[in-house]
Amino acid sequence: MKKGRTAMQSGYRFLSSFKAEEALRQFDTAIYYARLSKQNKLIAQSVVGAGQALWYMSRFVPAIDSVKLAIQYFRKEDKMIWDLSSALRVLSNLYDETGNYVKAFEAVTEAVELAMNDEDKQNQVLSLVQLGSLYNEIGNDATALTYYEQAKNIRPQPKSYPYRELHRQMGVLYAKRGAFDTAMYHYRLSLPGHPSPRNIYLRMGECYLMQGKIDTAYQYLNAVYPGALEIGDVPILTPAMIGLGRVYLSREKIDSALFMAKGAYGQAAEHEVKRNMLQASLLLADIYTYIKDSAKAYIFYRKHVSLKDSILSEQLKGKLFSFQKNIEEQQQQAQMRMLKWGLFLLIIVALFVILILIQRHKHERLKLQQRSNELKMQALRAQMNPHFIFNCLSAINHFILNGENELASSYLTRFSRLIRLVLVNSEKNCISLEEELDMLKLYLEMETLRFKDAFDYHIRYDAAIEPSMIQVPSFILQPFCENAIWHGLLHKDGKGELIIDLSMQGSAMVCSIADNGIGMARAAAIKTKIAEKKGAFGLSLTTARLDIFNNDNNNQGSFSIADVMDSEGNITGTKVTVTIKNKQ
Repeated sequence: MKKGRTAMQSGYRFLSSFKAEEALRQFDTAIYYARLSKQNKLIAQSVVGAGQALWYMSRFVPAIDSVKLAIQYFRKEDKMIWDLSSALRVLSNLYDETGNYVKAFEAVTEAVELAMNDEDKQNQVLSLVQLGSLYNEIGNDATALTYYEQAKNIRPQPKSYPYRELHRQMGVLYAKRGAFDTAMYHYRLSLPGHPSPRNIYLRMGECYLMQGKIDTAYQYLNAVYPGALEIGDVPILTPAMIGLGRVYLSREKIDSALFMAKGAYGQAAEHEVKRNMLQASLLLADIYTYIKDSAKAYIFYRKHVSLKDSILSEQLKGKLFSFQKNIEEQQQQAQMRMLKWGLFLLIIVALFVILILIQRHKHERLKLQQRSNELKMQALRAQMNPHFIFNCLSAINHFILNGENELASSYLTRFSRLIRLVLVNSEKNCISLEEELDMLKLYLEMETLRFKDAFDYHIRYDAAIEPSMIQVPSFILQPFCENAIWHGLLHKDGKGELIIDLSMQGSAMVCSIADNGIGMARAAAIKTKIAEKKGAFGLSLTTARLDIFNNDNNNQGSFSIADVMDSEGNITGTKVTVTIKNKQ
């Protein structure tokens, strides 16, 4: 008994210093002696420690099995609430690493409930931080920040592990938002008392890389890389190599960039860490594009798209899980059973729509040419993607919780009409301009309702245009309007204005989308890293759809974007000009 407990305590000491292999050996010894003496409590505590050591070694499958086994022991024993809550939180972290957001939410939700009932501050803070991290992972940073603030209000001791983890995750959130100074502030708060701050230096290096400060980013990433390589710290090593690959690519050191990118992708694939495989495959695609190796660039870009689709699917499941959980809790308090079932049915309808679109794309892939099929499939996903559906549902939920039932009903009516129109029009290669403008007006009405009339919009066209006689690709104008609203108008002080003008020039229809927002330069400065990628991918997809519709095989471009200047040279907004060939 004594030998087993001594070995277990040694294992946790090694674990706190991030010496995973030494910790695992001690835990194995502890498990051996605990089984000899039939001490289930000691077995469970040692098994969960072994699971954490395996986690630090990126051996996720045996780590999950070990922690689940420990949880079974803890559930059978009395007075082990603290241990059970800790093990559930560790299990949630492991599912998070492997991209299984539903199981991650299930585990951490139980961990939070147990920790709050047990009144243990350490587990309360760490469980709330993990719950916030999951919301940040699925794109709901507002809810994530709410949980971080709850953890902060518990007042964890400075320099303690809960305090350091809280501020590290807050740094990740603010870096993702593009608030780099605030992110660095929280990263620095997480440094004091840290036994091995490689993870913090890695995040700081990534933060500088996101800002385009290549030299400073290199200093941090290059400081992290050798130590992580020496001890085989894969969770740190892989993202450090991806970051260094980006640095080397920007410096045009292609051999070094390829070395880092290939190594990172190999490690990520070996340990099945999808988020690292996603970034590494995109880096390899960018490198091969730069050296004009189109075949390899295409291979890795296809892998990147496939991984992104898989991750988005898991994130959607997590979003629906968290959304349903929140709805259940809030509706029980508000006694709004009818609205609860209405929203539940709406979720089912939304899932049904997505499943229909996915099945339709699979069927088309057998008939259409490869490039055209990929573009159409992704375009239809972009028309009503999981993020848009989730945001709409969240907006409805927000109206309900604030007692704004009329607004909720009005928004729900428009959202239902928009889903119906997208379903109907997804069967067509192109639609009339009249139908396109109907969908666009619905979208703009929803955005003005959602953002409390933060902007006005006007749609105008000259007498030469007959909307019912002109054919256009479905939902082709919405991405440009969304870009103008989110990156131009919502950051503007005062009332915004969006003007859509349509006119005929020869055999083509020209659409100009003008806003009085903050202009391209300021918008680019405040974009987050994720927003930049999403926006760039969306515009690239829209350009390709326009080129195919216009029969522009030379990729000359079917739209342009420029800042609008006043007479004194001041930027007063942005204007996008889209050209669509007339196909009556």
